[in-house]
Amino acid sequence: MGSWRADMARKTRFNGSPINARQEELLEQAQALEREMARCKRLIAEAPQRAREVEERREQERLEQNERRRQRVVLRANTGGRSPFDASDVLHGTQDGDESGGERPTKPRRAQRRAARTQLAVMLVAVMVAGAFVLFLLIQLIQHLG
Repeated sequence: MGSWRADMARKTRFNGSPINARQEELLEQAQALEREMARCKRLIAEAPQRAREVEERREQERLEQNERRRQRVVLRANTGGRSPFDASDVLHGTQDGDESGGERPTKPRRAQRRAARTQLAVMLVAVMVAGAFVLFLLIQLIQHLG
């Protein structure tokens, strides 16, 4: 393949005609295309290796992320669910030996929250009824005196 190009290049050196100029231009384009094809073939040949490297990198990142997550869980378990940067024990005056503040209170369940809301509503109604009764008695007192 390369021999006809070399012949063409030798012939175009001696003639300065437009046809020869066009042949040189085409020869340069063919060489550029061959370089591009070689680059593409190299990329295609390297693609499986690059894909393996990318997959290995992603797997390594997943493993590191899982390890960090596991370490956070272990840290929380060891500190009673508190962050090591939590200064509430300093503010409340607890000592290292005092384990009273070691565990966080559990989150109330839905039924407990519903019962608390119901109890709040009943107490609110009772306060309103008591207020209305006091207001009624006050009005009666004012009418009786006036």
